[in-house]
Amino acid sequence: MTTLTLTTRTFQAAPLGPENRLPSVAPSADGYNAIDTSAGDDELRRNAAYGKVATVAPYLQQDGYGRELEASDLAVVVLENDHLRAEFLPELGGRLWSLVDKASGAELLFTGDEIRLANFALRNAWFAGGAEWNIGTIGHTPTSCARLHAVSLTHPDGTPMLRMYEYERLRGVVFQIDVHLPVDATQLSVAVRIVNHTGTEVPMYWWSNIAVPQTAGTRVIVPADRAWRTASDRTVRNAAYQEAGHDHSYPARAAEASDYFFQLDDGALPWIAAVEPDGTGLVQTSSARLRGRKQFVWGATAGGARWQEWLSGPGREYLEIQAGLARTQLEHLPMPAGATWSWVETYGRLVIDPAAVAGEYPAARVVVTAAVEALAAPNPPAAQLAEADALGVWDLAPERVLVAGSGWGALAQRLGVHAGQRAGADAGAAPAGGVPAHTPHHLSTPGTPFDALQLGAEQQLWVDLLDGRAPNFEPGELPLAYEADARWLPLLAAHDTWQAWALAGVIHAALNDADAAREAWERSIAFTPNVLALRCLGATAGRAGDAATAADRYEQALALAPTQPNLFIEALGALNAAGRADRVRALVAAAPAALAALGRVQVALVVAALDLDDCDEARARLLDCEVPDLREGDLLLSDLWARLQQARVAAGLRAEALPRHLDFTMFGG
Repeated sequence: MTTLTLTTRTFQAAPLGPENRLPSVAPSADGYNAIDTSAGDDELRRNAAYGKVATVAPYLQQDGYGRELEASDLAVVVLENDHLRAEFLPELGGRLWSLVDKASGAELLFTGDEIRLANFALRNAWFAGGAEWNIGTIGHTPTSCARLHAVSLTHPDGTPMLRMYEYERLRGVVFQIDVHLPVDATQLSVAVRIVNHTGTEVPMYWWSNIAVPQTAGTRVIVPADRAWRTASDRTVRNAAYQEAGHDHSYPARAAEASDYFFQLDDGALPWIAAVEPDGTGLVQTSSARLRGRKQFVWGATAGGARWQEWLSGPGREYLEIQAGLARTQLEHLPMPAGATWSWVETYGRLVIDPAAVAGEYPAARVVVTAAVEALAAPNPPAAQLAEADALGVWDLAPERVLVAGSGWGALAQRLGVHAGQRAGADAGAAPAGGVPAHTPHHLSTPGTPFDALQLGAEQQLWVDLLDGRAPNFEPGELPLAYEADARWLPLLAAHDTWQAWALAGVIHAALNDADAAREAWERSIAFTPNVLALRCLGATAGRAGDAATAADRYEQALALAPTQPNLFIEALGALNAAGRADRVRALVAAAPAALAALGRVQVALVVAALDLDDCDEARARLLDCEVPDLREGDLLLSDLWARLQQARVAAGLRAEALPRHLDFTMFGG
């Protein structure tokens, strides 16, 4: 018997905190952009150069969390039969958080009762563990720490199903994840569909990121002998998975953090497995569209160990095995207008002869391949996909709402209908029969409905705009949310107000039109000086290298909202960049204690102290500094320590070794 249950589970978790209401208007650092792909083949170089985004607009950053954990109740959807028990977190990106083989009691994923947030995702907040569904663009998905629509329905075979779906705002597509566990199944079936309702080609990206425990003997086996590998030199190279003197299939033996993007055998069943010395582990398979497979390892550096401790707590090591649309995570694929892409993934327990696991890789690969193919043979992923298509499972209507997602799909639906009606009116005729399904202005389908009941406070300003009302917020306030679709510009242009111009500037910036954005923000402050436009002018000036103008604009914005934490942090950075360390100290001294204590504020004080040659203050603050949202790969703290040591040596003092708690260096010995 298969059952589906909605329950609540208490975790020790870092509260997500409020979203950062400062819009993304200037390009941010992206470690993937720094990777040299010149040694790749034509396909890799072409796809790596295609589809990159400058910002994650219209999404807002999720950086309001800290390091303290507290009891937090989260919705958990449990799907189980006599063989497997799967748990999903629909309020946190739909993460498959646990997969238990009931016969053995084995947990197949890296999981637990703690959720520690860190700055690894496109919107900052991310957490380790389970299986994550990454869509849109390179990096951990914008929906990683967001609610998905979660609904229950009944499969034609009579078993309950879980569907999670959402409107992905960056690419303007709808994705759905249908989870099915037939009565006798020993493998969890996860069917994914992406629909491009837009009228244009969009760059597409998908990687299923699976965390599994790492022990000294964990081995990653895959139907491939070569991989595109990236490591400390940030160059992607084609390399053998087995090299003289080193077997890369043992993650615990890796010297440094590395990515291995495997070149799977052509025509073979795509799969990847993480196996323990006792012959058991997790295997993930898929239908052909999900062609990529990856292994990520943290390596043996002090920084790699520090990152794992930061994410998971002491003594809990993990690695990642992944599956994606492209061969590597450096690439986007062109998804044609109106296209629908779908595939099926399966997850389950693998059991093989322990002696085979310990053998040479080619022999182990043969044994594991046979075991995986035997597991898949009764109902291969390709057959499951064909069945879903034939039975119309994708468009089965939800029967019960388990968790409500965002209202952005409903808003996009309304915008599309409005734009379609306007286009019809401009052409002198309305579309015959109303708005047809599966067009750029009709997102909602029976299987993934978006309706007005899903609209909320974040969408209200934009709903008002569709209804002909001017946007309305105070000069010292920031809107709850933004849009980045060019179809909003004519609606904003109908209102010659400072609010409309400020919002139009954000959209122009998202469309990579820096001149139009700057003009709109200048027009906005000509009406009324306001936080939104002044901050955006400061951010873009700083990115352009005009440190003095950036600092001036931030000072003006800060005068209107002196305790807005994200604005305060950005302003301190701009002031330091302009050489105004004394002003940084003065602002922090006058700030409320809670604001002054923030990790990023303390970093600004360290920088100011170093600029003022105050090594004692810089050292004391840096030793006590904790930055909850330190970015993956960011050497901020170790670089500041190195700068401090240079200043100490110049002053005749001895240099000190980098303290372990400041060492997040992922590469090197």
